[in-house]
Amino acid sequence: MTDLTEVSSTLQRATVLCDLGRYDEAIRLLHAVLARDPQNVASLCLLARSHLGQGSAADALRLASSAISLAPEHEWPHRIASLALSSLGRDDDAVTAARTAVRLAPHTAQCYITLAQVLAASGRDLVEARDVAARGVALAPHDPDAYLAVSTVAVADSLHADAVSAVHRALALDPDNSAAHNELARIQLHKHRTGNAIALAQAARGFATAVRTDPRSTVSRQNLDLVIHLFLARTAYGIFLIAWIASRFRGSAEPAVLRVIPALLLAVPIGYACRFIAGLPPQLRA
Repeated sequence: MTDLTEVSSTLQRATVLCDLGRYDEAIRLLHAVLARDPQNVASLCLLARSHLGQGSAADALRLASSAISLAPEHEWPHRIASLALSSLGRDDDAVTAARTAVRLAPHTAQCYITLAQVLAASGRDLVEARDVAARGVALAPHDPDAYLAVSTVAVADSLHADAVSAVHRALALDPDNSAAHNELARIQLHKHRTGNAIALAQAARGFATAVRTDPRSTVSRQNLDLVIHLFLARTAYGIFLIAWIASRFRGSAEPAVLRVIPALLLAVPIGYACRFIAGLPPQLRA
């Protein structure tokens, strides 16, 4: 493992595994490198990225901080630290870390993409976030992540048409981009906050596509589960409301009325459920 060629090969394999979302395998490889060379900055950054991908923001921040202490002038650990801090709700620190990455690597698109993401997540200075995201696109016009950053900022600014346009540009570059499909479905939900059956079904289709393109995507799978639970909750609430209304008539209406009113009212949640189910792809509907 001390051989530089072998270490480089291992890091390349770990990078590919991270790109594929196979974080457990990447972590095992990276621990082997760090066992021999605890100060390997690239390994620390990749390991931080892997933990961030698994949703362990605290571990990612700890590893990124170690990498920063070893290589304070390297933009990569600052960028990962920024994303970890944002996940932990430390918005000010996240923006500061992202700004540091931009200062250290002013010609690296990913630094601007990260800054745009954390600015959008914080909800502060969306004008700057749009400018930063545009800079990322200018530096990397063929990178889907640059357009996804534009979309993230647009959603934060309630510019849904702009967000959809940006996601479509990302999908034009990479039709199987799971993050882009997830973002498109997220926009659909964000746009229809109160929700309706058709919009909810469209969001479910988008999240299902994201899961299909990347079965390891826990975020897309969680979002899909959320949509299904939301549908079931709304349907159940409609039925409960009808039962409550029917109970108000008991004892004060004719028996025939008591039979007709609930039947008529039940058409509402039944129609809602039918519209939602009809809008699902066949596999998800089954």
